[in-house]
Amino acid sequence: MKKKLILSGIIMALLIVIKPQTISIANGNYNTNEIVNEVDVVKIKDAVCKVYENKHLNTSNDVKEYFDEDIYDYIVGKYTTHQHVQDIYDLNLINYNIDLEVLNQVKTENLVELELQLDISYNYSNYPDINSGEGERITVVYNTDTNKILDLISPYDYYDEFMRENTSPELQSRSSIKTKEAMTTSNLNNKLNKLTKEIDNNYLTLSNKNSTEKFIPEDNRIQARSYALNNSRIVSYALNNCKKTYPSSGNGSTPYYDFSKISGSWDCTNFVSHALLAGGAPMYSSSSSGITGPSRWYYRNLSNRSSSWAGVNQLYEFLTRNKSGYGPAGTWANFKDVNAWSKGDLYQFHNGSIWRHSTIITSRGKNGVAIVTGRTSPGVYNFDQLASTIYPNGTHRVTTVHRN
Repeated sequence: MKKKLILSGIIMALLIVIKPQTISIANGNYNTNEIVNEVDVVKIKDAVCKVYENKHLNTSNDVKEYFDEDIYDYIVGKYTTHQHVQDIYDLNLINYNIDLEVLNQVKTENLVELELQLDISYNYSNYPDINSGEGERITVVYNTDTNKILDLISPYDYYDEFMRENTSPELQSRSSIKTKEAMTTSNLNNKLNKLTKEIDNNYLTLSNKNSTEKFIPEDNRIQARSYALNNSRIVSYALNNCKKTYPSSGNGSTPYYDFSKISGSWDCTNFVSHALLAGGAPMYSSSSSGITGPSRWYYRNLSNRSSSWAGVNQLYEFLTRNKSGYGPAGTWANFKDVNAWSKGDLYQFHNGSIWRHSTIITSRGKNGVAIVTGRTSPGVYNFDQLASTIYPNGTHRVTTVHRN
């Protein structure tokens, strides 16, 4: 393993050479005259872009001038932690581009809260033929008196979840007690050390691939399954719909309800369920009304469905326990075995506390590296993103999927 980056308030300059990158900034739908002046908006956008360049490109942009001193070390920890992830997995991004748009602004006295959409695209230098990317919606809190950023929140990011104790998006604000505690110097250092240790331990697990066996071609492995689903259609659905504000129905008849509309909820497993529908998985319904347990898999409407339709762990339970002869089924697979899983299978992430995120394997890198696609909410997505960079501090699992 490469030498760990020291996560502290003092950051060593990283002397690297990178190709010219592109930053594209859109104005969005807002009136700068009513809420915040254009100079401040440009400053905020510049700060965000520099933080994400540091995070993804291992650059050493000085961002101290943009942030209040109470949040600065926290922000440094955010990008140096991800630099560490990319360092130990030997990842470099090329053809990097950020599209940034201001979606909304709310002003209270001297504070402005901005919601920003970030669409980030790139290629991994290890896999230059695969176009990858991710989408985030972040909130920036800005003080118009001091001209400083008081907080930068990405509620679906593993760093913010861990440092703010896995609270829901609504609670991940700087005003919450847990967030204030996380940003004190002693707590920040303790949490950074704990997070880095979890990332390092997880690296040892994820990187220990069983690549000595003869690789079996993808199509041969899928065809060997009894009652195989159409995995290529599962993959196509995921790639074509993850960025959409309103994804399509997986089978053309089952309505797509975005579960992120529910306070404290995410849409990732609902998205995966529709991808399985696209692959030919039949629903296994119940005559019961209301929300049933994980022994069935179906969706009629928000108040008439199974918990396995949109629950991360519930979907896993349904797939791996379903012996009924109806609906889809699944088998736990060792993701370290390059022949155990295929594109179109289910890949899930634990965030250190709970099973948090569901995705579809949509590409495969060399030596059996899983590359996944998923959707968390409008604008928040993984597009052919390396699984090792998503919740790098938690365990992962793969479930192969097929018809019953």
